[in-house]
Amino acid sequence: MDKRGNKRACEDNNPSTSQTPTKRKTTLVSSRQDVMTNFKKAKEIMGKVQDKIQNELETPCNKKLLAYIRDKISNLDKDLKKKITIGVFGSTGHGKSSLINAVLGHEFLLPSGSSSACTSVIIQVEANEKESNYIAEIEFIPEEDWEREFKSFLDKEELDEAEEKITALYGVEASSKSSEHLKQKEHAFKIGAMVKKKKKEIKCKSADELCRQIKNYIRHNPESPGKCYWPIVKIVTIKVPNCKDFLEHVVLVDLPGTGDCNRTRDEMWKTMLHKCSSLWIVNDINRAHSEKSVWDMLDNCKRHVAQGGECTSISFICTKTDLINPDKYIRELEDDNSLNIPEDSQPADKRIKCIKHRNDNSKKRVMKKFDSQTKIKESFRCGEGFFSVFTVSSEEFTKANPTMDKELTEIPALRNILKTHNTKYTRDLEKCYISAAFGIISLIQSFSSTAMMEEKSALQEKLIKNLQDAVENLSHYFDQVHNDLETCLLTGEKESKEKCIETAEKKIRPNRDGRGFHRTLTSLCKNEGSCRSKDRKFDLNECLATHMHEHTDKKFSDFFPVQEEAVTEDSVQKNIDEFTIISNDVNENYRNISQKHMVDFFRMQEKNLKAKIKLDVVDQKKKMDVSLSESIKTTMKPSYEIAAAESGTGSMKKKQDILLSHISSSKSEMFQRARQEMLKLVKMMRNTVVEEMERTLKEDCSLLSENTLLHMNVREELEELRSMEEVN
Repeated sequence: MDKRGNKRACEDNNPSTSQTPTKRKTTLVSSRQDVMTNFKKAKEIMGKVQDKIQNELETPCNKKLLAYIRDKISNLDKDLKKKITIGVFGSTGHGKSSLINAVLGHEFLLPSGSSSACTSVIIQVEANEKESNYIAEIEFIPEEDWEREFKSFLDKEELDEAEEKITALYGVEASSKSSEHLKQKEHAFKIGAMVKKKKKEIKCKSADELCRQIKNYIRHNPESPGKCYWPIVKIVTIKVPNCKDFLEHVVLVDLPGTGDCNRTRDEMWKTMLHKCSSLWIVNDINRAHSEKSVWDMLDNCKRHVAQGGECTSISFICTKTDLINPDKYIRELEDDNSLNIPEDSQPADKRIKCIKHRNDNSKKRVMKKFDSQTKIKESFRCGEGFFSVFTVSSEEFTKANPTMDKELTEIPALRNILKTHNTKYTRDLEKCYISAAFGIISLIQSFSSTAMMEEKSALQEKLIKNLQDAVENLSHYFDQVHNDLETCLLTGEKESKEKCIETAEKKIRPNRDGRGFHRTLTSLCKNEGSCRSKDRKFDLNECLATHMHEHTDKKFSDFFPVQEEAVTEDSVQKNIDEFTIISNDVNENYRNISQKHMVDFFRMQEKNLKAKIKLDVVDQKKKMDVSLSESIKTTMKPSYEIAAAESGTGSMKKKQDILLSHISSSKSEMFQRARQEMLKLVKMMRNTVVEEMERTLKEDCSLLSENTLLHMNVREELEELRSMEEVN
């Protein structure tokens, strides 16, 4: 089974079997090879420097300096960047699992192909760089979380999803049994043991064997009641060997369309969305441009991946392009002259022409549909190239004897996206490593000259003065960020107080009632304001935060843009980039050879410090974005608990009254607290960024007070790294 997929994987790396221009493929491969060569060479150079440090005689005078240098070298290999996360969305039966399998070169890795079974948990796929086995690490939900959910399983007011879960775990008759009865079943002890153990690892020699062993942990299958364990699974991590080109620095995450009623799984769903650098949206080509649910799904999660995330691109992937009836397709387009198929065409040629024609039309229609999604586009502030469309056939790509050319399946195009991500990530690591290494060697070389010992005091004084000025400017900028957001929040707070009852009533007193909505409302109260199932999402806390977000979103996007082209003078990123203690007069006035080495050291320190801090800022802005709804949830929590306890006749109205009464009585405190929580995080960001800049560079400046001389000669290593740094 895997041999067919691996065969196509090997062909994809062979220019002679591909219609992709050889020049483009060669550039991609050689670029990665050049990066790895430079990276390896830089590490070899630093190995030599370490040997020289070991041979340097340690004295009371140079002890502190040598310890500093050793620490800097030991930290060189610590990655500054996180792995790139690509989130893959898709409804049941649209070919999401098959797509991931094809991209990774396996016909069977993730279970697929059953219309009745669907992926029910988050699955992340990454490289296994340590061994040749296929590994699945299954993490179960916390025991206390499971106990709480188990108690609510047999509550008749819960959503239908509860019945789906209990049937999956205990069998078709479980919903009619008491919780005490189920707990006594032998099967219940097995489930309890899994949750207590917290994790389970499955290791296999082949992808298809792993696929067989994990399917009951990740899929809902109505045909296997009592044998599916996905309701107690938090996340599954699959590690695949021999895929460095695709997954060395990339994680593919197979995501359900919405979160889950279970709090732990829902929080994991949100966390994964926040991490996504890119989204792949998978949909059957026959429904790609017309299906509303896929756009609703993107609209529902846009805050988590845009303002609250780091998504820089979206790829819409139309699947199953090989499934076409040429004669029927031609009849449907009898008035369309663009198809232009000669009457004497062979059936195979006619089919390929129809596939290409439908692919082209589908791409145009999907692009047009995206252009009409005003709110989504505003959230992402997407520029040229942000949204792309692919038309793929996973089935044809993995066939031993395909009838479609593999380039037409567009699986190679998706692979190239992963390869490009990998190469860029490696190049970024190389740049950071070489810059830091060059800085360290510049520092060593600056202490090998007696001239530096005589003149370093003046340089130290100048750099500390520049640091004070730079810190003052950056502090002033963050004060402005705080003031601007406070102005927006105050306006949003006022509007929220005025409209919160109206907003809440639309959600908890819709123009419908009955058992269905009663279940939704009950689930919402038991889950602290959030109710999620496979086909819908409802979060009262987020609804109540809507008006505050409406007033802060523009400023928030100005300060924390995700797209590079959206970076302006107002952005935190730009202001961190402009922070420097290496002023023009430092470059002009401190030019002797030893001083130049020391200035080079500070320049490299600044460069890598700023790169690290900008990554920290991304994480902090995610917390800021969700702070409004989280704060509102805290204020609303007592009312959720009281409302959840109501049952019996008339309980739905009682629940609604309890929630609305609490909103009315606490609205002033609730929205004021939400504003204060976000502003508190702004201050924390300011302090973290400014203090880390100041503390780190002050520590570096203190080295200029060291009255010592190093005897090691690193001039040759310095010149080698200088040439690499200049190329970077």
